[in-house]
Amino acid sequence: MKKRLIIFSILTMLFVSSCAVSKDNTYLRSDYNDPIFKNNYYTLKEESIVSNIKKTNNIELDKNKDSVFETYVELKQLGADFDSKVANNEVGYDSIIHSNNNTTYGTENCLGKIDDSFNHGILSKLSDGLLFCDGLTYQGVRVQINESGFVHEYEKKCIYADYFAMSFKAGSDYTNSIYTKSATYKIKLSIKLYVEEDGKYIENVCSYTMDTVIRDKYYLFGFNLKMDMAKNLKGIGVSYDLLETTEDANLDQCLYLYETLFVNSSWY
Repeated sequence: MKKRLIIFSILTMLFVSSCAVSKDNTYLRSDYNDPIFKNNYYTLKEESIVSNIKKTNNIELDKNKDSVFETYVELKQLGADFDSKVANNEVGYDSIIHSNNNTTYGTENCLGKIDDSFNHGILSKLSDGLLFCDGLTYQGVRVQINESGFVHEYEKKCIYADYFAMSFKAGSDYTNSIYTKSATYKIKLSIKLYVEEDGKYIENVCSYTMDTVIRDKYYLFGFNLKMDMAKNLKGIGVSYDLLETTEDANLDQCLYLYETLFVNSSWY
């Protein structure tokens, strides 16, 4: 496990794919595609889970014991033709290259490849292997959340998974271009894993504080999954607490989510 995580955390093994490949046919194009920042928050908390929680375990992740990793990549801004340049491999990324077999970590491990049940609905955006993309405009954002986040029930149950990973970046409203690209955030991430037991759910809230999240960087975060967190996993929630920021206090803040992965997982 640790060897896999060490290999995974090397920045040169990451690659950026085009946002144009998203599964737009699985939901309305108008959904969460609004120039009004707040209208794009995805905040659905599915009643099938939140009204049937049997027990909550609050887990403060330990960087060493839980094999927590956090790393980032920094994209050079390529302008309005970002997607076409990516598609044609006319890119100028910092510390990002193709892997030797011309595949990517995201597309090889995405949930959409593991099982087709993840290829439907708005959250299929988080299952198609696109780890990073142009998130500076609302049209390019994958899934945008406020601090309360969302809770989602999967169609199938997990049998096993090695570890969880998520790619994201911090963001804010940028009306009149007053946002600060180098703004920093201190956030407490909460990944909520819902394990089904006797028709109810055990809620494992895995929390981790990231002291310095820089607005203009794309982060990759993850941790090892114990067997009792992965077996019979039926849902996920993502939320966060904004503890500190150097961003303009008058701007609405958010996290832009790009991908959630349960690596080497099996579902039934």
